[in-house]
Amino acid sequence: MNPLVIIAVVVSGVILFRYVIKTTEKQTREDEEKWANRQFARILAKRTTQSEQILFESLERGKKILPPDFKNAVLQYELQPSAQGQKRILKTLIVSFADAESSVQKTMEWLDLPAEIRNEILNTGQPVQRGFSW
Repeated sequence: MNPLVIIAVVVSGVILFRYVIKTTEKQTREDEEKWANRQFARILAKRTTQSEQILFESLERGKKILPPDFKNAVLQYELQPSAQGQKRILKTLIVSFADAESSVQKTMEWLDLPAEIRNEILNTGQPVQRGFSW
């Protein structure tokens, strides 16, 4: 077989692999943001006169409809021990207001995390927190 054909096939494979990884990572980050926006809208709807759907759509468009007592929101990812030896993550959205704090939790698979969060958990051994610009 021609060496140039082999090189072309290998290079094409590498380029395709990198594209798939980047696309998957982008989708993972978008899924995380959508989940956080949905949960945040649910929490806000309990404290405002706006519906959850209106709040969610506003957050998805980048518009903020925040009550005056809103302080901050943080997503935390924490590695959970598992009997089967599989890595599982407890994801928690923590929303702070002047007089209270609300949170929502979800268990997720290790590989469903964005790569930068997996790497940080592996490097530090600690839970990872990410703030949001709401």
